[in-house]
Amino acid sequence: MSRGRSGSALLAAVAMTMTIAMLSAILLQQSVSHLQSQSGAVEKKKALYLAEAGLAEGLASLRSGGSGNIGSSDTPAGFGEGAFWVETVENTSGHFVIHATGLAGGARASLESVIEPEVVSPTTLGLVGFDSVTIGSGATLEPYASSDVALEAIIQQLGDEALIEAIESGRVDVADLHGSLSANIGGRRPVPIPYQLVVASNGPITVDSSFGRPTTIEGGLTPGPEFGVDLGPGVRVSGTTAPSSEEHLRPRVEFPEVDLGPAVSLRAGGSMTLTGTDQGYERIDVGTDGVLRLVGPARIAAHVIDVASGARIEVDTTGGPVELYASGGVRFDPTASLENLDADPTGLTLFVVGDERTDIDLDGTVDAKVTLPTEGELHLGIIAPDTAVHLPGDVDFHGTAIAGSLSIGQGARIHFDNALLVEEEEDTHLGVISWKFNEIPKVVRSDLRQNLVTQLKLRNGGSLPSPTEAELPIEIGAVYRDNDGLEQIYRGTTDGYESSSAFDTEVEHVPASSSGQENPGGAQKSRATGLEHAASRVAEQAARRSTALDRLERLLDTFANEDREILHRTRHVVGRLLR
Repeated sequence: MSRGRSGSALLAAVAMTMTIAMLSAILLQQSVSHLQSQSGAVEKKKALYLAEAGLAEGLASLRSGGSGNIGSSDTPAGFGEGAFWVETVENTSGHFVIHATGLAGGARASLESVIEPEVVSPTTLGLVGFDSVTIGSGATLEPYASSDVALEAIIQQLGDEALIEAIESGRVDVADLHGSLSANIGGRRPVPIPYQLVVASNGPITVDSSFGRPTTIEGGLTPGPEFGVDLGPGVRVSGTTAPSSEEHLRPRVEFPEVDLGPAVSLRAGGSMTLTGTDQGYERIDVGTDGVLRLVGPARIAAHVIDVASGARIEVDTTGGPVELYASGGVRFDPTASLENLDADPTGLTLFVVGDERTDIDLDGTVDAKVTLPTEGELHLGIIAPDTAVHLPGDVDFHGTAIAGSLSIGQGARIHFDNALLVEEEEDTHLGVISWKFNEIPKVVRSDLRQNLVTQLKLRNGGSLPSPTEAELPIEIGAVYRDNDGLEQIYRGTTDGYESSSAFDTEVEHVPASSSGQENPGGAQKSRATGLEHAASRVAEQAARRSTALDRLERLLDTFANEDREILHRTRHVVGRLLR
């Protein structure tokens, strides 16, 4: 073969090799791009689920009195292989706007939800122990109506036209229906009166019973969404025991903005009368066999209330309701008494703020937050949603009790007053009114060349905090008087504010430095994170999409195997041509 022909053959081989190499590089690049695109789609979907979990977590924080802010863009909350952070702000219309951003691999997604405060009445909840309810053996729980107005409201709700007409025409006197479970208007079967009794909790409900001491509940038991009712042998429940579909919202109790004056100390055997609104005292001490009279209308606030043995508090609500507030606690000696002279539970309400316990009787030991008399009758409403309340056995209790955890003693007689269901005392909770996707700028939407979550973990010492750990505290400003009577100023987070040593307190919720939002729910520590519900929702959605995701992953593996095979063959051909 001549040199000319040999040179021509070599040039042709080189050209062919370069052409094949270029085609191989183009094919390889297309395969890698396709693989990245498919992986990015999976990561974007995961980021969306994480953003939904962030919304649920932020809402749960707001509803339980927290800030609604969880983590930040620099230190988000870790969740599985991804992360999220939540920012909450209050707009000019009084709505709270929750922004949640989810991260998965190199992708991110953002969702926004608008929350509107809704007006509710805490007394409409029934008998409630938010954490748990325990009912002792031999106890009896039943509903009734303490007023004609309440009973008429119940009958109107029933909607029985014949009974309503009989009452309006005067043929039936509402006063004659008290204590009866039905109304007889003649010529027809008695009409049942739909009294309501609901014992509710966000946790479990336990009802004990023993031989010879059966427990009777003329109403329903409603445990939390993931809990049940544990009934002892022989327990009688006339209503449902099915769990609630969602958690009950814990009402907020705030201490009145009143100046706390010197302590009121009633000597043994003495007597005193208090009346008027916005009365504040450091302590109210009723000595042995003393009598303290409270005349309505009155709103009286104290750090602690201590009633000694044989002493009693008499309440006259003829002229108006009486409200008692305690921030440190209330203690009645077992032989003391609380007498509502009008026997109207709607006229007397005891509000207990927070769950921090203190030494009420100054004997050197910390007392229970709420201790009630163990004898006689009690006619009142107890609103203490953050602490434990025990209704003693052998007490005849009329009214309602809303507690952090509620226990009812053996043999107690509990009468839930349906008049409380029509009271106008109101509180607010938060409800979702809208949500939407937030468009993320293209420059930060995703970057498949880097794993954002991995980078954030490296910046934060190798791990990210959990959603509970990442929740940001509420920032407040407070002006108060300490135990020595000196005015003090505090500005910082609620975690660092010692309220038990502060009297004459004026608290202002100020924007948190990290997010510029105001606290909607007071300075209560968040008890329920809501993460379990968010995780459950994510799991349900993931289960519905599991088949598609499995197919997609198998398809990606197939593409990857095909790409490796093409690359291997290309290298083999190029190697042969170059040899």
